[in-house]
Amino acid sequence: MTAPRYAGLGPLRLLLIEDDLGDARLVTELVADTGLGIEVTVVGTLQAAEELALDAFECALLDLHLPDGIGIASLLRLQHDASDLAIIVLTGQFEQTLGLQAVALGAQDFLNKNELDVHLLQRAIGYAVERQRSDRNERALLISEQRRIENQRVAKGLLPQLRIRTDRVSWATHYEPGGNDAMLGGDFFDAVELDDGTIFVLIGDVCGHGSDEAATGVSLRVSWRSLVMVGLDPQAVLAHLSQMLREESVERTTFATVCMARIDSDLRGVEVWVAGHPPPLLVTHDVRALTPKPVGPPLGVGKSAAVPSEKVALPDGWRLVFVTDGIFEGTATHRRDGYDGFVRRAAQIDRAMSLEDLLRRLVTDGRGDAAALNDDIALLALESGGP
Repeated sequence: MTAPRYAGLGPLRLLLIEDDLGDARLVTELVADTGLGIEVTVVGTLQAAEELALDAFECALLDLHLPDGIGIASLLRLQHDASDLAIIVLTGQFEQTLGLQAVALGAQDFLNKNELDVHLLQRAIGYAVERQRSDRNERALLISEQRRIENQRVAKGLLPQLRIRTDRVSWATHYEPGGNDAMLGGDFFDAVELDDGTIFVLIGDVCGHGSDEAATGVSLRVSWRSLVMVGLDPQAVLAHLSQMLREESVERTTFATVCMARIDSDLRGVEVWVAGHPPPLLVTHDVRALTPKPVGPPLGVGKSAAVPSEKVALPDGWRLVFVTDGIFEGTATHRRDGYDGFVRRAAQIDRAMSLEDLLRRLVTDGRGDAAALNDDIALLALESGGP
């Protein structure tokens, strides 16, 4: 027969903790008679077992009457020392209650030493190892699910709550990380209304897709909101964010593209700053990109320089749509027409639909036939309305 293998790693290694030499010899011979090549190590006390590398064994046969451990206390001690070890307790002829109690406390099985035979021992060891492996996998899955739920909770908490109080402006957002199972990627957005009614908007994209990029994006967003709310000049805000990124780049290259806008309190004008980022769309009777000439470089690249801006008058019933490049580059089958193609497709969408439906349509169109994204997608849309 071929030696049994545990988790595909090699022959099963068995630890026998038995102080009675006769019983130890009997169990060892029965294990050998299985013909399975099980590797057996015999010790006479719990202390001797603890001096071994217990993680080298897949299963232990534990006598509950040892010089340094009696009854259930022996099981609990061994479990504390080796939580992943499959344990079968060895009992006397009239100790079935003790054996059942051991199983209730986590032992995989119990065997009466007076009833041992080759087949019973072989089956008990095999079942115990497989049950322990199944329990371990189940615990790992449970821990993984708990971490996933916790990560989702944290990610949701890190997404912004837009601070727009006026009922003259409505808004909608869409966020979809790409390339992993996270809920937060390197893309970020925010919007805040100041006390004088001016509305600032930010959308950005940190280079990369991992947890470091997500953390950097959150830091940029929070810093941006703080700087804007204390009334710092927009050029100074961008300069501070760029400086922050350069300081973050001591050990790795970090930069971010951003688009920032300032909407006048009367909702009649908007000024846009673009730093290496796709410009926003102005949706009225037609659709056009608000692209300053020239476009500034991404933040964190080189020395801080003034980011060009463009001031545009806004008609009644305007919509502004801010995006990251994942909307036209984030699918497994990259769009070849880039941002210009995205603008053309956006112009074909019914402008009477709600903001939520508009963003949903843009994402569906951008995804195409791709089942998965390889880049983050973030969209933020605002529209004027009311008196």
